[in-house]
Amino acid sequence: MEAKLAREHNYLSLSRRQQRALPEARELDDIDDQLEELHEQQQTLLAVLPTLAATSALGLAGKLAVAAIEVCPEENEEVHHLIASILRDLKAMTPPGP
Repeated sequence: MEAKLAREHNYLSLSRRQQRALPEARELDDIDDQLEELHEQQQTLLAVLPTLAATSALGLAGKLAVAAIEVCPEENEEVHHLIASILRDLKAMTPPGP
């Protein structure tokens, strides 16, 4: 959608006001608004997660999976790999489910 707007209206070089004036850009703005709302929800949930106690191996794996996603390998490769290895170890120690 953005590529089409860029091609047809030189969208990326327009000011924010000019971009908003394009009727075709409304859907893109709606998507941006939704993404912003989801980001805010994610940040809220991420702040709450450390206060929750994992009560099973699956719960612990879930929390570690979130940590693996949040620790970007490009920014902290060693910690990311450590978390990923803990997840693998946990999976190897956990008996398969029914």
